[in-house]
Amino acid sequence: MTAPALATGHIGLNVTDLGRSVDFCRRALGFEQLGVGGEGDHRFDFLGADGKLQVTPWQRRDGEFSAKTPGLQHLSCQVDTIDQVREVESV
Repeated sequence: MTAPALATGHIGLNVTDLGRSVDFCRRALGFEQLGVGGEGDHRFDFLGADGKLQVTPWQRRDGEFSAKTPGLQHLSCQVDTIDQVREVESV
């Protein structure tokens, strides 16, 4: 059985400095701020282009990077139907 093709939705990244990361994504990648969320030390920004979400940097509370902790917060995939998700789960 072959899994259906999945399109990458957006990528969530753990970052130590949300402002610096957002600035980098805006300057280097041309992304615009689509939204913000969270509160206190647990904040995140939605960044993308042409209204499409591409990356979500997440401010980590401790502000430290650990080589034991992966930097990828999450990777989303886009599908047309829930049946496609179920098909991938069964592979």
